[in-house]
Amino acid sequence: LVDDEICSLKISTDEGYKSYAVPRDHLSRRGTGVLLVYNVLNHTSFTNIQQYLLDLQRHWSISKGKTGGISKPPSSVFRNRSMILVGYSPTSLSTREVPFDHGRDLASRLGCKFRELRGDQGTHVQDTFYEVIRLMREKDKRAQEISRARAKRSIFKRHIPPTTSMASAYHFGPG
Repeated sequence: LVDDEICSLKISTDEGYKSYAVPRDHLSRRGTGVLLVYNVLNHTSFTNIQQYLLDLQRHWSISKGKTGGISKPPSSVFRNRSMILVGYSPTSLSTREVPFDHGRDLASRLGCKFRELRGDQGTHVQDTFYEVIRLMREKDKRAQEISRARAKRSIFKRHIPPTTSMASAYHFGPG
């Protein structure tokens, strides 16, 4: 229950994703929220997140009929995703390998939110899941509003004869 609305989560992981053939079509579906989690104590996990994103971006570009690799900057590809980049530390930060700024900068380039969580304290984990659910709901709401606006425009266009210009279709003022 998030914001007095029931929600259902299906959580999947692509940990060790290189063992899979191609990045996941399920991330393209409507309603998908993504938590990209890396371990701040392990720089390799941060590098793997970046490689995963490049593979995903390449996959989305190819699946939309674009060849020749990546044609858009990362933020334009991922902007419409309900996505949060999460730097996770299972213990204290004494042996941190990934600086906070690196995570924040990557999230900025992706156009997504950024959080750091500590497992030993268990703080903000639930809040982060709630936040991605809220992002998904916002995205769905915007998509529905756009769809309704397009439908209204489409109905409006059907009622104007094709040979009539918009200016002459309606008469305003006296006369």
